[in-house]
This record gives sequence, C-alpha cells and structure tokens, in this order.
Amino acid sequence: MKIGSEMLYFVQSNRLEKLFDRLCHVLADSPDDPLQPQEIVVQNPGMARWISQQKALRNGIAANLSFPLPARFIWQIFASQLELRNDAGVFEREVLLWRIFEQLAGSLPGGMFAEIQTYLRDDHDGRKTFNLAGRIADLFDQYLVYRPDMLLEWESKQGAEWQALLWNRLLTPASEHRAHYLQRFRQKVLQDDLNPLSLPRQLYLFGISSLAPVYLEVIHGVSKVTDLYLFHLSPCREYWADLSSDREMARKRAGSSGRKIRREEEYYFTGNPLLASQGKVGREFVSGICNLEMIEEEHYDDPAGRSMLAALQRDILDLADHSDPAAEKIMAEEGDRSVQFHSCHSRMREVQVLHDRLLEMFEDDPELKPGDILVMAPSMEEYASAIRSVFDGAEGNTFIPWALADRSFRGEEPLVDSFLSLFELCSGRCSAPDVISFLENAAVLRRFKIDEEGLATIRSWIRESGIRWGLDREHRREFVADVNEAHSWSFGMNRLL
Repeated sequence: MKIGSEMLYFVQSNRLEKLFDRLCHVLADSPDDPLQPQEIVVQNPGMARWISQQKALRNGIAANLSFPLPARFIWQIFASQLELRNDAGVFEREVLLWRIFEQLAGSLPGGMFAEIQTYLRDDHDGRKTFNLAGRIADLFDQYLVYRPDMLLEWESKQGAEWQALLWNRLLTPASEHRAHYLQRFRQKVLQDDLNPLSLPRQLYLFGISSLAPVYLEVIHGVSKVTDLYLFHLSPCREYWADLSSDREMARKRAGSSGRKIRREEEYYFTGNPLLASQGKVGREFVSGICNLEMIEEEHYDDPAGRSMLAALQRDILDLADHSDPAAEKIMAEEGDRSVQFHSCHSRMREVQVLHDRLLEMFEDDPELKPGDILVMAPSMEEYASAIRSVFDGAEGNTFIPWALADRSFRGEEPLVDSFLSLFELCSGRCSAPDVISFLENAAVLRRFKIDEEGLATIRSWIRESGIRWGLDREHRREFVADVNEAHSWSFGMNRLL
C-alpha cells in the first residue's frame, strides 16, 4: 500500500562531515513522532558512537536515537511486515553449528556423504567433526545472506550434492529461515501489500559502504512505502563499478578467447589502480545501487594541500592514474609523512609503533587531540589485548586517553578471551602466531608474570627454533596425512634443549 511519493534518496560524498551535515538537515525536517526513536542504520558500533558524539557537540544533546546494524535492520523490516515464527533461531550460526555436528556425528548415508565419512573416519575425539561443522555452519550462514535463492532451489528440487542433502536434513516441516522470509517479502512487494504504518515515516542508512544484494533488494522494496535515505561515503565521484584491476583482466584473458577479451576490454578499464585493486566490495555495492530507482545527491570536495595523501585522494576522486608512464609525476615535498608504511613482526609491535607515532604527532601539532584520531584495523578484537597492554602501560606524559569500539563481550574481558583462545588453540593447528597471540593476552601475561622483555625472548626462541605449527607428528597428521615432525613444537623444543 503506497501512501505518497516515497522514494530512495542516495546521498554521496567523499567527506564524512558533509554526509553528517546532510543527515542533520534531514533529521531536523523529519515528520516522525518526537517520542519515536529515529533509526539510523550503521555499519558498525563505532560509527554509531561517532554520530552520537557529533550530534551532541552540534546540538548540545543526542537523544532518542537508535542505531541498528544492517542485519538487525532487515530483521526488523521482516518482523514489521510478516508473521515470523519463533523457531527462526535454529538457523542462527551458533545453533547451526551444533545441529550440523549432530548430523555429522550420527549415521550419514553413503553415496554423496562418502567423502565426508572418509575424512572423519579417524576422528576419535570429535575435534575434526566439530571443526568441519563450524566451517559448514559459516558457509550456510553466508548462503542465507548471499545465496538465498540457491537454498530455496535445494529445498524445492532436493539437490543431489552433499551440501544440498545436508541442508535438507536440517529442515523441519514447520521451520522457516531468512530465505523463506525474503521470499514472502518479495511477494508482498509485488502485490503492493507492504504496510507503511508499521514503519517509521523516514529511515536512514549512514556511512554504509557495502550491503549484500539481498539487503539492497529489501531496502528498495521498503522505499516504496517510506522515505529512505542512504548516505554513502564514496572515495570517487565518477562511476567506478566497471573498474577492473590488472590482475582481474589477466584472469579474464587467461580464460577467454582473444576476440572475447577485446570486447570485454571495451567495457572495463583500470582507472585508478589503487581503487581498482582494493575497491572490489565498493564496486559491487555501487553496481547494485545504481540499478535501483532513486534520487541522487552529490556533495564531493576536492582534497586540498600538496601532501602525498591529498594527491592520492585526488587521483581516486577523479579516477586519475599517475602510475602511467605518460602521466605527469607528482613529487612529494621533503619531510612529507602523510602516508607511512610500517612493517612489524607481531600485533604487539604494531601497537607499540602506533603509540610512538601518536606521541610524535602530538608533539609536532599541539592543537591535535586524542579525540581527533581514529585508528582502524581489519579485526579490532585481534588487537584488543595488545592495545590494552601498551596504552594502559604508558605512564605520565606518554599516556594517551583511548577507547575501543566494535568489541564483543569477549574483547571486553581479557580473562574470557584467554579462556576461549585456549580452547581454540587445542582444537586448531596450534600455529606459532596463534600461540604468540595467546601469550600477548593481558590476563596471560599477568598470570605468568611475563614482561615485555620476556615476551621478546619467547618470540626469539620460537623463531630461532623453527617452530611453525602442530604439537608433534601425530597432531600434524590430523590435518595433513603425509607429514613429519619437522617444525612442530616438539621439534622446536628438542632443538632448544
């Protein structure tokens, strides 16, 4: 049921501050009930904290805001439009793991499961079964988001592959999962039967850099009955969904005839090599969003300054390529440190170098404050213990106020993290980096009274003794059939002694 001229608004900028200005303007004109929380979908909790802080600085207060993550937001939409059953939790990743473990540990029929049965034949303590169940649970969980139509096809046609057979063994006559909800939601969109009264009059997605195609489909469907604003932080103002890196073009040449690849090269080009090689996820998102009916807004700024960082930003913004031999070369000014690369031997050392570099920056720029700095990592959980050890261990003038976002309960509690990490070590390959990471945990360091000098000595022993992975020969053979004891922990300990 459409009640007006509702639409999807796609707001783009290369500056987060510009997007925030536009968000504040839209929120000020929001027709929603002032007692109803304004929902702003964010990619991670760190972005939610930044929006709250900036809104409080601008208005003196930030209240009645809700920041669901994309998966939670999509679930809320389904709940507002569909009747959901209470057993959907049986298809959550954590529950799937144990349900799959039960199937693998039970009596699987032969035929398509013969390869799995052979792999698990020597699993006397269940560790291989548990690890395999975890891998399959991860895979099925991704299928629910990125391949829902394939799962529905498996259920309707009873696929002959082992994954399809295992999936169907997990189903019950009354069970429903996210792919079923998506199917029912699609029917409501096609029948123009969405209920706008169950949704806020305006919805906002801020700082989103990528979304699964299924999520984009749901968002586009919702925009037919309510205004939806998608604020996209984009590094490039040109259309860059058709970029292709040199490596990708090489793969296409290797798998295509010469005539076909010449036709493809007419539609694909490298543009900026950094964006082409590192922006694949963003390209796919831009490609998907541009196929939707929407109103676009652009608020791009040309990066100012003559630093190397500004030059890189300008090249990406305009798809320029100064690595081309014919292009004009850009010379960095003497002393320019706007772009730096540091090679470190461990996460602990990375954080130590970061701390030293921050102290240098504060000394060089007295106006710079800790609140002006954002440190990002692929997985902040993996650095949590090292960050706590280094930043909390600093005293006097070397102490830097800090806070961590995007962390689970495990990341908040070093003791819980060390306990769970120990289980992961026992069930995994027990590699040298994993053991070192476990030792770097603040709770472990405190329990065994290991200081920084002692930790450095342990790293040196591991490196010089040639330890790579595996406790001994028997443990290594659980992962590789034909392997000896070389470079295991037993091998390394014998060399040390």
